[in-house]
Amino acid sequence: MNAKVAAPDLAKAKRILAISDIHGNLELMKGLLKKVGFSESDFLVLLGDYIEKGPENLATLRYVMELSKRQNVCALSGNCDTIWEDVRYEKYHENLLRYMLWRKESVLNEMCAGLGIEVRGDMDKAQMQRALLTAYAVEFEWLENLPHIVDTPELIFVHAGIADEDLNAQDANECMMFKAFLENAPAFSRYVVAGHWPTVNYTSYANGLLSHMPIIDKEKRIVSIDGGNVVKRSGQLNCLIYADKALSFACMDDLPCRTATGPQEGGEGPVSVTWMHNELELLQRGELESACVLKHTGQRLSIPNEFLFEKDGVLFCHDYTNYVMPLREGDAVSIVETHGERVLVKRNGVLGWMDKALLTVN
Repeated sequence: MNAKVAAPDLAKAKRILAISDIHGNLELMKGLLKKVGFSESDFLVLLGDYIEKGPENLATLRYVMELSKRQNVCALSGNCDTIWEDVRYEKYHENLLRYMLWRKESVLNEMCAGLGIEVRGDMDKAQMQRALLTAYAVEFEWLENLPHIVDTPELIFVHAGIADEDLNAQDANECMMFKAFLENAPAFSRYVVAGHWPTVNYTSYANGLLSHMPIIDKEKRIVSIDGGNVVKRSGQLNCLIYADKALSFACMDDLPCRTATGPQEGGEGPVSVTWMHNELELLQRGELESACVLKHTGQRLSIPNEFLFEKDGVLFCHDYTNYVMPLREGDAVSIVETHGERVLVKRNGVLGWMDKALLTVN
């Protein structure tokens, strides 16, 4: 199916704002819109994935639906927003019920709860599907009619990516599912703004660091803005701001914030592991940490055992970095998680470790 293209009138807009991959995190979305001062003089593009994986999927969907009634808001479809097709045809998930039992944080489970339907492995799936299609016809119709691309004179917006600038010939599924767009796309004549693929996966753009900040590739003219909100434990929600032909960003997360009580010297040459390139070779298993080789690069590093997991006899690692965060007294950090006397923190979107003794007490 060819992608649906929207071409809104932006003549009156002083700024263009873009947010992607909200994933049911309604309060963070509202907070970010407040932070950037979203008003009638702006044009807001929402790049999809409003639902699935987060705490308030149905409420987020309805909030975005209400927002999209405004003349200065355009919402696109993301791959997670095609759940209506699963209810009707089970297009993407071969067994819708199995998906719902696995993905507890799904808008479908919330819809069933609203109807008093208990989701069980032995339930009548067809009856459940009919009930959802009847009770939530308005929501499913809205999702079905979402465009896939927003075309403006200076920027192109899409959830995941496009193959080229012939926008009317783009495949809808590819627009929602393009993998690693920054790495695999050609160069464009206008900036293409995309989400879908968390920027923390692109370590080559951050000198080997794990960074959730938006990425601007000036050669390819691509802007990647998915901060890994909800899908990454250290994720954040990013907002692109385009004003006076300049790009800037605002970001928010819902992690606890602390302050460094003293300085910390940073480390050099971090080794980072992220999804898609996280297969390891075990060198030596330790009580708390294990010596490993990252197969993708051949680099050696010691990884806390809590980050390691096996699948089909192969050793993998959740997102990890051995980067030691350089800090000055008074620097604010977001707390991701604590491991003994070390704390994994985020500062300016970048992940790194700090000494627990240097943290202010809550």
